[in-house]
Amino acid sequence: MNANLKILFWNQFFIPMASFLVRLGVTRRSWLWEIVHSISPRMAGFCAILEDSMLPSNTLLWYWSEGESEQDLASVEATMEDINEMVNRAPVPFGGDDFIIMVRKYGALPDEKITYNFEHAEDFNQFLKKHPLIGAWNHRGNRWRDWKRGDAKKQLFNTLTKAEPNRKEPLTMIGVVIIGRGVARSILAFQGKTPSF
Repeated sequence: MNANLKILFWNQFFIPMASFLVRLGVTRRSWLWEIVHSISPRMAGFCAILEDSMLPSNTLLWYWSEGESEQDLASVEATMEDINEMVNRAPVPFGGDDFIIMVRKYGALPDEKITYNFEHAEDFNQFLKKHPLIGAWNHRGNRWRDWKRGDAKKQLFNTLTKAEPNRKEPLTMIGVVIIGRGVARSILAFQGKTPSF
């Protein structure tokens, strides 16, 4: 499949469908999980990853606001340090040490005055609905092999230089997922338990 068609399919169908299923409770209801998994194991797995990535503790918002100087905006280096801490401090139930870091960059609307502070979740959701997705990058690997000993950090740093917010592209959203944690949260939810991580 053409690369542009893959991106279109991913952004226009796969992610919205997964978001819909997460809102229905696919990661908390075992019977619904079994139905989705029987149709598409990939979709079922992605739902667990997506929900984990959208938890406030696993999401980093890097954005530019009207009136900010370049000095006010968090640097690529500082953002990289925040992500590094999120990856390193995450628990790894069942030894599931693989990670996915999703970087999404959003553009501004014509003649828009950028003053977003995202104090409320609905403000952020409205932003995502209205604004165009400019770039999307996914980094996958193993925390021990690729993040601590390999070149995963260097690759992510290169992506962040492309995703740095500016006047025309004011928001970059970064989700950090450790696979074992996402799966473990779903298993505990199936049992009616509240995850402590």
